[in-house]
Amino acid sequence: MRTARLSLDPIGPHDRDAVVRMQTDPANFDYDQPNSVEDAHDQYERWSAHWLTHGWGYWLVRISATDQLIGIGGGCSTELDDGPAINIFYRFRPMARGKGYASELLTATVEFLTRVGPDQPMVIITDTDNKPSIVLAERNGFTQYKLGEHRGRPSRFFRYTG
Repeated sequence: MRTARLSLDPIGPHDRDAVVRMQTDPANFDYDQPNSVEDAHDQYERWSAHWLTHGWGYWLVRISATDQLIGIGGGCSTELDDGPAINIFYRFRPMARGKGYASELLTATVEFLTRVGPDQPMVIITDTDNKPSIVLAERNGFTQYKLGEHRGRPSRFFRYTG
């Protein structure tokens, strides 16, 4: 899939190294810790299997003009305390931040999942101190609906309300 500036490619069989690099590089993590190599391999397995099973999931995000990998993002099925949902996730390399790429990805993700995803709430879960993600969520139609813990960290939960 393409946006004005981005190529969004489903995570597939040849993307293990790219996922592991993105998910283990400390530079890509401002509000939590990078994954272990083992955990990143497990994420790759789950994320690529999600595409095969559901026909949607997380994408590798590249700048279309250069094919440079700048992030990972999209939506995947999750189970929360209040039921099934689609977890909207994005992680960008530092050089790609502050350029509107996350907003472009988020808009494309919501439009895509509205067409092909299940009829489940789309949620963003972010660290309570992650002001850039909080602002991004609020500017793109997400409303905070609870504070709580996610993976042992204080988090804000947002739901897409359009």
